[in-house]
Amino acid sequence: MPREQKDYIGRRFEVEPTKLTKLLRVIHEKLAGTGDESDSYVVYMTGDHRAELRTLDEVLALDNTAKHRIVRLRIHSQRRAPNSAAPHSEIDVDFGAPFKSGTSSQTGVSIEVAGESRVWVADTLSEIEQQVERSRVQHGPPIISIAFIILASFVTIVMLLLGPRFETGQTARELATSMWLTGEDIAPYAEKLSRSEVLSEEEQRQVLSKQIENVNSLYKHYDTIERESLKTRGASLLAVAAIAVVGVVLFIWGYPAGVFLWGDEKSRQETRERVKRLLWPLLLAISLVPVIVQLFLPSLLNSFR
Repeated sequence: MPREQKDYIGRRFEVEPTKLTKLLRVIHEKLAGTGDESDSYVVYMTGDHRAELRTLDEVLALDNTAKHRIVRLRIHSQRRAPNSAAPHSEIDVDFGAPFKSGTSSQTGVSIEVAGESRVWVADTLSEIEQQVERSRVQHGPPIISIAFIILASFVTIVMLLLGPRFETGQTARELATSMWLTGEDIAPYAEKLSRSEVLSEEEQRQVLSKQIENVNSLYKHYDTIERESLKTRGASLLAVAAIAVVGVVLFIWGYPAGVFLWGDEKSRQETRERVKRLLWPLLLAISLVPVIVQLFLPSLLNSFR
C-alpha cells in the first residue's frame, strides 16, 4: 500500500478546537466511501499521563490543567474495505511528535497517509498539510527588541570596564603634564618666572607643598571615584544579570513548542500573551538605563573633585 509522510520538525503550533474540527472534517471527507471508518485519539500529558479516546468531543472535554497539560495529540483515522479487517486507507496526524537527531531531540508535527492509490495518497497529504499549516505559529520572539537588549547589555559591560579607568587616567595625565600644578598654583610665580628669576627657597617649599597637596587630592579623588563607580557598576551589572535571567525565562515559558487551546490552557495562553506584551518593552527600557547612566557617569564623578 503506497504511503507518504511529511514532518515539520521544530515547528511551533497552536491547536484550537475549531481548527481541529475542520481538520477532522477534511480527513473524513477524504476517507469517505464504502467500508467502515474509525477514529482513535491518543493524548499525552505531563506527568507521564496518557489517554486513549474514541471521539473528538472526549478530547476537547479534557481539563488540560497545569498538572496534566496536554503536550501531544495523535489522531489516527482509517477506513476498512467491506468484509475486511485490514485498513483500506489511513491518515495519521501527530501534533507534538518527537524527533531525535543524534543526542538532541525536538518536537513538531508529523503527517502520514496510506492508501491503495498513489494519486489519492498525494492529494490527501496535500489537503491535510493545508489544514495543519493553519495551526502553525507565525509569530515568535521580537527579534529586533532582543537584538537591542543584547546590544545595550554589551555596551554597558564595555563601558563598565573602560569608563572609570579612562576618567581617572585622564585626570592623572592632565596633572602630570604640568608637574602636578594647576594654573592657579603657578599664577603667583608666573611674573617672576617670565623674567627668568630663580625662586627663593621659601617659594620652592611652597611649590613643593602644593605639588604634594595636589597629588594627595588626586588620591582622594580616586577613592571617591572608586566608591561611586563601584556602586554604579554593581547596580548596572545587577540590571544586566536580571535582564538576562528574565529574558531566558520569558523565552522558554512564553514560547512553548506546542499549545492545545482548550480547557485551562486557554487562560494560561492568554496570560502568556499579556506578560510578553508587558515584559519585552520593559526589558528593553531597563537595558537602556545602565547605558544612559554610564554616559553621564564621568560628569557626575567630576562633581566630586
